[in-house]
Amino acid sequence: MTSNQDFRSWKVPELKKFLTERGINVSGRKEDLIARAKGCEALEINVVRDTENENENSRVLLRQYEQLITPDGYKMPDPSKLDNWRNIFECPDVTDRQLCEYLVLSRHRTEDKRQMGATRQLKASALFKEGHVFSPHHHPIAEDCSHCFVSARVMPSLPGKDQRTTPDHFTWISISKSDGVIHSADCSCTAGEGGSCNHIAAVLYMLADLTERRQQGLLSCTSQTCSWLQPRQRNLSP
Repeated sequence: MTSNQDFRSWKVPELKKFLTERGINVSGRKEDLIARAKGCEALEINVVRDTENENENSRVLLRQYEQLITPDGYKMPDPSKLDNWRNIFECPDVTDRQLCEYLVLSRHRTEDKRQMGATRQLKASALFKEGHVFSPHHHPIAEDCSHCFVSARVMPSLPGKDQRTTPDHFTWISISKSDGVIHSADCSCTAGEGGSCNHIAAVLYMLADLTERRQQGLLSCTSQTCSWLQPRQRNLSP
């Protein structure tokens, strides 16, 4: 137990820290703080657990878990830790309709299962058309997994010359191997947790464009393949 004399020897920042950890008001003079600290000791008021922060961490972990579970229960690995990514042209076809169904109608949000309704992200095709999407890859995960990953880097909407201040975003999407249905997605940007940020939408537009070009036979030779996706330069104005 801490004695009264101990509290009087404490400095104001130490007293405020002691009280803050217990959810007690820290306004007033030092004598007020000492009195409250004595009261905490007498009433055996312990450190208050940060339940709000714990709930937020639990929510994030739950969402990450659900993102990586396929509809048939297969636990997919963390895309950011995978090696041996393959050519993007091995990925399944993804149509404009599937893109819209995911962004607007899907119910993959962990908290409420409402429709995502990301209609504004349907305008993110400009990010793809202006060359913000680059370095796309495909990963089959495993033979017994019904889904695969597509990953890409996406420049911010206003990319500066210094990549340290405006870093590229790592975006991944899980897609059904059999029919191209989009299961989940994530992005390293602050809005990416919702699974439908502009960067995710831009990658989906890239996949829809790739599908259309393949179906039209426009990517049949190496030169066409290499010129299909040309990233913009960072020092250009938007």
